[in-house]
Amino acid sequence: MNLHDIATQAIAAVNPPVPFIVKRSMGYTTEPDGHRTPYYQTWNVMLQLQSLDSKELEHMNSMNIGGIMRKVYLDGEWRSVDRRTGGGGDLFVDTDGVEWLFVHALESWPGWTAGVIVKQVPKP
Repeated sequence: MNLHDIATQAIAAVNPPVPFIVKRSMGYTTEPDGHRTPYYQTWNVMLQLQSLDSKELEHMNSMNIGGIMRKVYLDGEWRSVDRRTGGGGDLFVDTDGVEWLFVHALESWPGWTAGVIVKQVPKP
């Protein structure tokens, strides 16, 4: 029995999931001039978006992470940037084209993750 699926269906009745495009970081290429260009694998997902509660906001503040944040629930295992393994750096793009960086996994279970995404400022 997958309790996450049962809970997701119940929550979706009052807070429907929203479509996003995932840009999962697959590393980078290095140009001849030394400039690094990230590359991504992309696909469509549905995310359950919520606001962070006060303890989660306090936790993010203690990690010196600020900006416009949302809590997301999504299928799969996700992680923030991990310099040791070179993983993370995944972006989520909403229907308006706004990019959100996955910065922290609050909960990680087999088959799903609750995490924090932060709105990215567009480059001029």
